Amino acid sequence: MIHYKIKEKVAQTGATLQEVADIIHVNKSTVSKFLKGDHELKFEALFRLISSMFPLNEQPEAFRNTFLHVTNKRNVKCALEFFSANRDTESLSALIEQNKNKFKDMHELFYLYEFISKYRRRIITRDRAYRKLIEFHPSTAESKLLHSLFLMFWNIEYKQFRKIILTKEMVFHALDELEDGYFKTSLRNQFLENYLSYYGHNYDREEINNLLTLLEGHYTNHYNQGLVTHWRALYYQWDDCEKTIQKFNECIQFYYAIGANRYGDFVKYECLYLIMIYYGLELPLEEINKAPDYIQAYYFYRKGNLSKSKELLESCKNRIQDENDLLTLPYQFYLEGLITQNSNYFWLSMYQFFAEGDLLFAMFPIEELKKSGLSEDMVHHLLKTEREKKLLSGNAPALY
Repeated sequence: MIHYKIKEKVAQTGATLQEVADIIHVNKSTVSKFLKGDHELKFEALFRLISSMFPLNEQPEAFRNTFLHVTNKRNVKCALEFFSANRDTESLSALIEQNKNKFKDMHELFYLYEFISKYRRRIITRDRAYRKLIEFHPSTAESKLLHSLFLMFWNIEYKQFRKIILTKEMVFHALDELEDGYFKTSLRNQFLENYLSYYGHNYDREEINNLLTLLEGHYTNHYNQGLVTHWRALYYQWDDCEKTIQKFNECIQFYYAIGANRYGDFVKYECLYLIMIYYGLELPLEEINKAPDYIQAYYFYRKGNLSKSKELLESCKNRIQDENDLLTLPYQFYLEGLITQNSNYFWLSMYQFFAEGDLLFAMFPIEELKKSGLSEDMVHHLLKTEREKKLLSGNAPALY
């Protein structure tokens, strides 16, 4: 029974029926029926109850165990969206199998969620997935929005930024037509996350702040919360070292608390350490040894150990060549420029960041180029030109 662990937790806290009712915005008799197993709470109430009653480290299991056993159609729809938005493909697949024959009129939602689950598990390739998604024509308001959301994922990967921005007003007009509740709020947050990715990498600080303000305090899953905390750190990155480090540490602690160690390690070793080295802050050597080669190379450069830095940089180059991992290539050029004092490498680094659609981290080589005479006016011109180039190609997909 889905209420069992929650009943135990309520008993442990000593909360009264009225206190529980106040937390989840229902009446006392509804709570009583739920705890007896006679009533299934609405998804929003279950979400609030678990978020309030369970410590952070227990929440992932409590959410999973509860939402895998919801039975009414509305709750199943919300649970599908929860697991998908939270990147929990295993639970998403299990929920689909349990319910797709039970709720035949939700077949479009089941198809789309199963589709994104397969893509995230690499069962289908990116190109094949995109073609199949383009060929699918949903008919309900909810599935149309979900379909548009998944198209946005691919538009970001293919760097079709114009498609993302031109659909913005249509997306929120379509969201307004949905019933209020968790499903609508979660979809809204996912669209906002996509716009955050665009404006964030576009280094548009005003839009970053606007989007973060809309998202902060209105989290619909742990992935959403971690992402927003991460982006808040990036927002402060170039003008407030103390706040940046504070937010990165909050993000790391959050990920470790929910057992998302892979995300926590990424933020720690590739984001926090990068910015700490940039600002000349001390880091323990035993921790640096756990970081990727390009971060270690940067660290030893800052420490004045050029031979060690060059050795690690060669390792980084070989790995990029062997694994075709181009994401660290602009950092490699940046380091090459620092080590050789050849500004051509900073230009290469900057344009590689531009090619990836990442104006935020292009500020690393740009700051070095400014030291060698690049004016603020030219910086603004370069950034403006790159932002405009992002919007030149591609057509906006119809939002039905």
